[in-house]
Amino acid sequence: MKLTCKYLGSCRGCPLGHLDIDEQRRLKKNKLIESLNRALPAEMIKNAVYDFVFPVFDRYRTRCDFIYSDGKLGWVDQDKKFLPIDECPLHVSELTSFASFVSKLPWPVKRGSMRLRVSPAGTRGIWLDLANLDIKEILSNSSVLNDLFDAGVIVEMGQKGKRVERVGDVYKLIEPSPYPWFKTEVDGKPADLNSLISSFTQTSPELNLQMIQHLKSFLADRKFTDMVEFGSGAGNFTLFLASYASTINVIENDNRNLIPLRQNIHQFGLQNKIYIFESVGSFFKNNKASAGLYFVNPARSGVGALFDQAVPAESIIYVSCHLESFLSDVAKLGSQGFKLINVTLFDQFPHADHFEILSFLELTP
Repeated sequence: MKLTCKYLGSCRGCPLGHLDIDEQRRLKKNKLIESLNRALPAEMIKNAVYDFVFPVFDRYRTRCDFIYSDGKLGWVDQDKKFLPIDECPLHVSELTSFASFVSKLPWPVKRGSMRLRVSPAGTRGIWLDLANLDIKEILSNSSVLNDLFDAGVIVEMGQKGKRVERVGDVYKLIEPSPYPWFKTEVDGKPADLNSLISSFTQTSPELNLQMIQHLKSFLADRKFTDMVEFGSGAGNFTLFLASYASTINVIENDNRNLIPLRQNIHQFGLQNKIYIFESVGSFFKNNKASAGLYFVNPARSGVGALFDQAVPAESIIYVSCHLESFLSDVAKLGSQGFKLINVTLFDQFPHADHFEILSFLELTP
């Protein structure tokens, strides 16, 4: 079975899309195993248990970052030129129809970045990451905003993700306002996760819930007195981890994540269990004790200096969508005595050449 898309020859989003899906999966399995064998000491991985999960083929993404250019939505193609697109086979139908609606609006700007989201309840949202002059023009020339608001679309603007509010015939920017754009798990049950449209989330709420089930299999019936989470985002994994720890120290520095993170913690009554630090430096300055578990879910660049000194933990869960930084970071853990116990290739990026890695490591004598 192969992906059907008229843009395969030029779009950079699905470089493996021309291959049969079984061949794609074989390539990804081999890439992970060969990379681990090449980059990590044999002693570190010799007893690792592997799992390979390929949960979707198409029609799964509920958010997408677009470039808007002269009346079209699209991306940069393989030749680094703008590629307008009418439909992407990876998007859920609601996102496809929303993108079509947005592209037909009379935008008073030439070019910019737009993120579109569809919530689990069907609410549509758009984040306009535009230049300040373009934002000012859209706010003063209310035609587009009238169309969006009349269609029930939630609008955010600018790097800070400020919400657009309509008061009579006037539009203004107010402070960022989280909304349940996503799903996570709390106390073993699916739950709404508040975020901004501009906040980081996984590609799909349903895939996220499946990913959490695999992470739970690593934890089994373990309980921890203290836990450290690096890169919590809006609290997606934080909320499900709360069932496994008495205290969680969270490290997160992006305000677009911190605002909904604080709201989510308060909404589920976890403010006496979860404590936020806005940098690695401030965390280490105030915390010298060891923790039972470090849970890290970094950006593509990896954990930075977090593993440069001995990690004061018995166990580590590392979630990554970037193989190279994952290997570099985990190699540091091998020199500290950690061994790779479980590795799951969870492919939430079918037809792309990358994948999500879920891993569990333990410190051995």
